Amino acid sequence: MISAQLNFGKISAFAASSAATYAENTMKLDHEDQFSGVSAKVVFVATSAVTGFKAAIYSDDAESPTTIVAQAPKAVTLAKGDIVELSIPKKLGKFMRAGGSASSTSATMEVSIEMGEPRP
Repeated sequence: MISAQLNFGKISAFAASSAATYAENTMKLDHEDQFSGVSAKVVFVATSAVTGFKAAIYSDDAESPTTIVAQAPKAVTLAKGDIVELSIPKKLGKFMRAGGSASSTSATMEVSIEMGEPRP
């Protein structure tokens, strides 16, 4: 059951190399363990076909975080509508954003956070 959804926005085009590309919004966190009491994940939805996509969550104390705190184990190819999910770690910095890398530079994605039932 999803009890809330927060939007990171779109990734409208990936960098031409393996460099990270980020969703358009960064989240400022109230405290570093903001997601420790709930089941929370970042959801990446392909709005076009994507090849070689490797999802990541970035968090640190900078307003534009670049420290990877969670990452997909391997790159995947996605069709339009396919989903990749990453669990949000319990401890984070002051800011968080989502992104990743892909080999298809014209690919697009929608990225959000879904929160559900409390963690056991």
